[in-house]
Amino acid sequence: MNYTLSNTFLGTRVCCAALGLAGLVAGGTAQAAAPPHCTIVAMSVVDFKTVTVPVNMRPGQLVGPQKTATVTFDCPPPGGTHTPGVPDYDLLFHALVGQDSGLSGMMNKIWKTPMAGIGLSVTSMRPSMHWLSPEDYTPSLGNPFGSVEQTQPERMEIPISFQLVRSADPIPATGSFDFKVMDFTDSNHRITKQGYYGGVTLTMQLRSPTCTLTTPNINVLLPKVSPAAFARKGATVGSTPFNIGLTCGDGVRVFATLTDATDPGNTSNNLSLASGSTATGVALRIVKDGKPLPFGPDSAAAGTVNQWLVGQSKRAIDIPLSAQYVSTDVVTVGSVKGAATFTLSYQ
Repeated sequence: MNYTLSNTFLGTRVCCAALGLAGLVAGGTAQAAAPPHCTIVAMSVVDFKTVTVPVNMRPGQLVGPQKTATVTFDCPPPGGTHTPGVPDYDLLFHALVGQDSGLSGMMNKIWKTPMAGIGLSVTSMRPSMHWLSPEDYTPSLGNPFGSVEQTQPERMEIPISFQLVRSADPIPATGSFDFKVMDFTDSNHRITKQGYYGGVTLTMQLRSPTCTLTTPNINVLLPKVSPAAFARKGATVGSTPFNIGLTCGDGVRVFATLTDATDPGNTSNNLSLASGSTATGVALRIVKDGKPLPFGPDSAAAGTVNQWLVGQSKRAIDIPLSAQYVSTDVVTVGSVKGAATFTLSYQ
């Protein structure tokens, strides 16, 4: 079996003839034999699974791993008289999506996907790697990517690779797609008729880079202090340092919100005393860079009340904080307990 792959359009040849017939028709009808066509062994599904896209990724950069689908064609003898050197079948791909205009001129032609910010590069791997382009795609006509010259039944396998590419459009934080990207047909040069027989479907789940707490539960033990240490209302004493540790994916801005676990609606700088506290006239504060952090709702939404910037993510982030007592009234002796939660937002 001989085959070639090409980016050049191979038009089908249409022949026509006139024939005069005379005679008598009686007792039945004759049916023309169905034209032979290649068939695809199975539909292909390319699953990119879960892909994470750093927010600082530039248009044109590759997203996730390359995936390959092997398209297998079974082609019968095409019928008629074989002409050596002339393909008996053109194998055509039909782009079902257009070009991603945000990457025009980059990496040949990038195919659209249903997800903003994500394009697709498609390459045929035989006999050598070359791009398949959706530019000026015409699903009813098709574009050749292989041809078959044969006199016996043949099977041909052509690997086609798919690579996600960051395009210029803003990308959502999460999302997914499941869509058919291309169909295949043949064009029997002797019969000059196309037959549809397969396609490739792509699936993907998008996820934003995230962080993992390396210090998920933090207990901070403040020192014992005397009520006399509080010289006035609002005085702070007993500052005790602690750290919040994170491991993050690259390229995302990390924000955080502290929430008062005892009073989730609290948006002040003071952390309420938790159950079991016996002291009065005192609260707790959490301090960053010398300033008390206000509390806010337990929400990862951008713009949450009293949300603050941790910084640009890197593999390891250490957030230095401190806890301290603050007087709210006349302080009396007793135990002091407080609880707060920590919510991250990736923007």
